[in-house]
Amino acid sequence: IVQMPPGVPVATVGVNAAKNAGLLAVQILATSDARLRQALAAYKEKLANESRAKNQTLAKRAQG
Repeated sequence: IVQMPPGVPVATVGVNAAKNAGLLAVQILATSDARLRQALAAYKEKLANESRAKNQTLAKRAQG
């Protein structure tokens, strides 16, 4: 990846990260597809809400 010449863009994801590869593909396709943009935004909002809930759970456990 470091040695790729100019004009050859490379997007990488981690090993065993098919979910992230799929999300990267959806993000690219969503630039020209309103339905995908909406679905991706909803998915990211769901992830954010789940993350906030987990943070609250951890904070409660740390206090008690």
